Amino acid sequence: MNKENSLKLLNVFPQLYQGFKPMTESCMCRSFECNDGWFQIIWNLSLAIEAQARKEGRNEAKWPEANLVQEKYGTLRFYLHEASDVMLELAQAAEDKSGLICEICGAPGQTYDDSWINTSCISCRPIP
Repeated sequence: MNKENSLKLLNVFPQLYQGFKPMTESCMCRSFECNDGWFQIIWNLSLAIEAQARKEGRNEAKWPEANLVQEKYGTLRFYLHEASDVMLELAQAAEDKSGLICEICGAPGQTYDDSWINTSCISCRPIP
């Protein structure tokens, strides 16, 4: 993800993305390991997780924390620490949605298994 979008997420959701922790404590120091087409999915998921944390009455010590956000096998992977079952369901729904959204531009897409598995629209699809 580009630096601008990464910083938006880190600045608006600082408790969720402890992005400035050392590698020994969180993989978020590597930032978001996907392209910008999934920014809106991640943004909406972040809003939903934080709303759920507030609904559950979470304090700072028990706030959910993203450990790693990445593309893997063509879809989004969103790994959480201190997550409730509802939060994990929200993350799974976002991961499922990413298989229908181009990771590069955010347009409707599909998952292709070319030389590697990726989710893209026809315009962004790498030529196999």
